[in-house]
This record gives sequence, structure tokens and C-alpha cells, in this order.
Amino acid sequence: MPSTVEDDTETFSPQEVADRTGKGIATVYRHLQSGKLPAEKFAGEWVITHQGLEEWLPAPLYRKYFATDEA
Repeated sequence: MPSTVEDDTETFSPQEVADRTGKGIATVYRHLQSGKLPAEKFAGEWVITHQGLEEWLPAPLYRKYFATDEA
């Protein structure tokens, strides 16, 4: 389940990203470490935002796996 931070920005763990996209966890970590998947480390854990996911995934895949219907 996605977590939220104080300003209600939804964030994801590497495992959540792997589960939603069907990519292997090793692939997600490799993309994090190389900078292909923009994210930050907080308390030693990767924190991935929607903005990072939008930069990393092609638009149709981002919409399929992460976009919300909220307008």
C-alpha cells in the first residue's frame, strides 16, 4: 500500500513499484542506483514519488500503473 508524507504527496517503495509494474525488484534497484529512476533516500530507504515515476516510465505505462482518477 502506498504511503504518504505530511504534505499528502503519495510515495512508493521499490517493492511497490516492482509489484505494480511487474518489473523485478533487482531491476528497480538498478534503475534507482543508476539514476534512471529519480528518487531520494530517507533514513536509508528509497522514496519514489509520482514525479520520479512520470520521468521513468513511458506515459501510457505511468497512467496504467500509477495515475489516479482524481481531477
